[in-house]
Amino acid sequence: MLASLRDGGPQRITALAASEAVAQPTMTTLVGRLERDGLVTRDADPADARAVLVSLTAEGLMRLEGIREARAAAIEARLQELDPAEREALVAAMPALEKLARGVAA
Repeated sequence: MLASLRDGGPQRITALAASEAVAQPTMTTLVGRLERDGLVTRDADPADARAVLVSLTAEGLMRLEGIREARAAAIEARLQELDPAEREALVAAMPALEKLARGVAA
């Protein structure tokens, strides 16, 4: 969800729930926890005073980047376990894997 806010900017809870495929009450609970931890803020939607927009905070962005860096380091460590031919095979497979990933995200 933090990545959705980073990439898409401030969003309504209903939009976040739809993009994460969860019920709106579930997203409301999650947003409350993330807000309590200082990772997101809720502000009135200027287009509709009845709604709120959820925004990523600087702390949320830093946490997201930390997660990304830790994941990249873990993947790099696992890739080092492969021999050069196996790493080349992965590189060759990347276009097909990217095509599959685009299909899943759509």
